Amino acid sequence: MTDIVLETIRAIVLLGILIFLWNSGRNRFGQAQNGWNFILLGFGLLFFGSILDISDNFESLNPFIVIGDTQTEAFLEKFVGFLGGFIFLAVGLFKWIPGVQGLSVLVDNRTHEIQETNMSLKKSRETFKALADNIPVFISLKDTEGRFQFVNKCFEDWACVKSDDIVGKTVYDIYPEEQAAEFAARDAEVIDSQSVMSREIELAYPDGHTRTVISTRFPVLSSMDDVIGLGTINFDITEHKRAEKAKNEFISTVSHELRTPLTSIKGSIGLIRSGTAGDLPEKIRSMLDIAYNNSDRLVTLINDILDIEKIEANKMIFQMRQTDVVCLVEEAIKANKGYGDEYNVTFILTGSPEETLVEGDKDRLTQVLSNLMSNAAKFSPTGEQVELSITRHDNIVRIAVKDNGPGIPEEFKGVIIEKFTQSDSSDTRQTGGTGLGLSIAKAIVEQHGGTFGYNSELGVGSTFFFTLPVLE
Repeated sequence: MTDIVLETIRAIVLLGILIFLWNSGRNRFGQAQNGWNFILLGFGLLFFGSILDISDNFESLNPFIVIGDTQTEAFLEKFVGFLGGFIFLAVGLFKWIPGVQGLSVLVDNRTHEIQETNMSLKKSRETFKALADNIPVFISLKDTEGRFQFVNKCFEDWACVKSDDIVGKTVYDIYPEEQAAEFAARDAEVIDSQSVMSREIELAYPDGHTRTVISTRFPVLSSMDDVIGLGTINFDITEHKRAEKAKNEFISTVSHELRTPLTSIKGSIGLIRSGTAGDLPEKIRSMLDIAYNNSDRLVTLINDILDIEKIEANKMIFQMRQTDVVCLVEEAIKANKGYGDEYNVTFILTGSPEETLVEGDKDRLTQVLSNLMSNAAKFSPTGEQVELSITRHDNIVRIAVKDNGPGIPEEFKGVIIEKFTQSDSSDTRQTGGTGLGLSIAKAIVEQHGGTFGYNSELGVGSTFFFTLPVLE
C-alpha cells in the first residue's frame, strides 16, 4: 500500500513538473531550446513509467491496460519509462547547459549595455544641469501634479533655498498663497491647452523687492504627445526695462525741447515764403521751400515720437464721443485733398455706406485715416485713385484704404507695422516718412477696442484697414 502511495505522489510530482516546464515558455531560452525539448521528453517518459508502475500495483486495473502482458509492462516501465527518461534528461541537460551559458553571456552583454546607458544618461543629466545652472534665467520643471522635479541654480539663488528643499514641493510651499494660486492657475491653463504661454510679470523676491521678468510656460510632452510635466523659464528684464524707460524719457525730453523752437522756425519760414517780408528772388524762394519742408518733416517726426511715448506710457488722452464713421471718412477725404493733389492722386469713397455710429475720439481716428491716406498717396502712381471703403458685419465696422502702389515686399510684411520700419529704408527712397505712423495708428485703433491689419500683393497694391465696434 505504501508503494502505491509513493508511486502516486511521484507521478503527481512529475506531472506537475511537466506542466510547469511546458507553461514556463521554452521559447524564452533561445540557444537552450533544443535541450529544453529533451528535458520535457525525459520528464514525460518518467511520468509514463510511474503510471505503469502504479497500474502494476492495482490488480483490478490490469484488464484495462492494453499494453500487453506483465513482462511487456515491466520492460516498458524499466527501460522505456525510467531508463529512457533519465537518458533524455541527461541529453537535454547536456544540450541545455551550454545554451544557458550562452544566455548568461547574453545577459552579461545586456547588463553591460544597461550600465553604459545609465552612464550615458548620468552624463547627459550632468551636462544638462551644468548648462541650466550657468544660464542667467530661472528654470524649473514640474510634474502634472505641480510638484517641482528640477530647478536650476538661478532659481535656487532667487528662492534662497537648495534644490533638495524644493524638489517634491508645490508653489504653495514656496510662494505666498495669493501668488501661488495665480501661478497654479497659469500652470493649469498651459497643461489644458498644451500650448506655450509667455507674459511679462512682476516677480517678488523673498526679501520683498520685485523684478520684471518674461515668464514662459510650456508643456512637456511624451512621445505619444501626452502631457507629462510643465516647464517654466523666467528671464529677468528689469535692467532692460529701466534702460528703455531712461531712453524714452530722454527722447521725450529732447522732443519737447525741440518742438517749440522748430515750430517757431517753421512758422517764420512760412511767413517769409508767403511774401510778408516782400518779394523774394527765385533762388531764395527755392532754398526757403527746402528749409520749410525739412522743418515740417522734423516737426512731424517729433510729434510722432511724442505720440509713441504717450501711448507706451499709457498717457495719451482720448476724448471718446459718439461719431459717425461715414462723416469721419468724408471729412478726412476733404482734409487730405491738398495732400492728394501734391502727388496727383484722388481720394474717393466707394459704395453708398449708411450712417454707422462708433464710440471714439474723432481727432485720433482722423489721425489714423490721414496716416493711411498719406501713405497710399505717396506710394500710388501719378493719376491713380485711392479708394476708401466702409463695410459693416454684425457689430463691427471695417474702414479700408486701398492703393495701386508697388505693394509690400515679403521681407517687410512681418515688421511693416513696427516702429521706424519702412518698406523702402534705403538712402535713395523717394517717399518721406518717419516709420512711426503705422505703429501709432495701430495703437490708437486698439485703444478703441478695434483691430488693425493689411493685405498686400507685390506689383498690385496694398489695402490697410481697421475695425471698430459699432455703437448700438
